Amino acid sequence: MSTIPLRLPDEMRQVLRENPGEPLPLEDDETHQVYVVVDQDLHRRAMQALQQQEDVQAIQAGLDAAANGLVAPLEEVDARIRKKFGFPPPP
Repeated sequence: MSTIPLRLPDEMRQVLRENPGEPLPLEDDETHQVYVVVDQDLHRRAMQALQQQEDVQAIQAGLDAAANGLVAPLEEVDARIRKKFGFPPPP
């Protein structure tokens, strides 16, 4: 990802000013791929919300696995990790 911001053409600037806070869809004439320009703060908040949703889903999956008995004792997991990575046994 480029860290150098691209310059905003006047036409896009005008549309963004007329529609504050709204996403601006842009279509590539060659590929017909559609991109969306959004305010940096909106993008940050959307990414945070997505991360939170993914975290909640992962936690729920872990809770469901535990509720269904899909767990292993700590000692067994510790032994597997130590063997896999060549760690010495616990003291």
